[in-house]
Amino acid sequence: MRKILLATSAALAALLVVTSVASAITMTQTFDVVVKPLKLSTKTKPFNVNLRVTAETDVSAADKAAGVLQPAPVNKVVVDFPAGAVLNSKYFKSCTQRTLLTSGPRACPAGSKIGASTRDASYRLPFIEGVAGGGEKPTCGCIVSIAGADPAQAIIYADVQIFNGPPQGGNPTVIFYADATESGIATIIAPIGVVTGSSKSGYTLTTNIDPIPTTPGLPPAAIEKLDFTVNAKTKAKKTVKVRGKRKKKTVTINYIDAPTKCPSGGFPFHARFEYADGDPQEVNTKLACP
Repeated sequence: MRKILLATSAALAALLVVTSVASAITMTQTFDVVVKPLKLSTKTKPFNVNLRVTAETDVSAADKAAGVLQPAPVNKVVVDFPAGAVLNSKYFKSCTQRTLLTSGPRACPAGSKIGASTRDASYRLPFIEGVAGGGEKPTCGCIVSIAGADPAQAIIYADVQIFNGPPQGGNPTVIFYADATESGIATIIAPIGVVTGSSKSGYTLTTNIDPIPTTPGLPPAAIEKLDFTVNAKTKAKKTVKVRGKRKKKTVTINYIDAPTKCPSGGFPFHARFEYADGDPQEVNTKLACP
């Protein structure tokens, strides 16, 4: 899978750790989409989409040489998905942003979680003496502080959980939740992605991203690496054909059904990112047909 320059709907936000006036910097971001196994649905049997997204953001080598170590804040991300897939969010229970921010994931209804980090997302924070104490990258959802490659940086790790949110204006929503409060200098974030479009035209996920606060007087944190998988199923009543007659039946429903056909050339993806510093970027990539 080739990599593309993409900031995902997870929050990627930071300010330069410099006291001089900041100038535009060049972002280097990668984005991988993997659907494995990639199979097409049939008219009678929808196939579940196990969607894995991996993203990493950094600054260019030239900017690093000039002393810029943190990426610029991402204000907005818009991702266009290929037509044909079916989003079944209406059959899933939902959790609100308010619930997540005030009470955490355990307060969400069972079945509202639709995905999680495949690996831990890393926050990069301004270095504070005594905060970054070394250590190993965790393999679980716990949070740990470690020293970055550069002595002027600190890294912590936070697990990312993804929830089906309540509709906004009739449109489905997705909430990306990460808690880094145990670090002592980062906080909880829960940006909302709003889904528009349809199966026929293709869905668009639009996520507005606020800066990630740390402690007073410090720049916001940045999520530099993110690896998550959306793969959920639920049981619900749905109108289906049984021996030629329509009737409601309790069936297993995928959060995302795979398309029934693949266009010539593969499944296209398009993305646009808007930064607080630097020019917007638009990128395209494709998934090969199965």
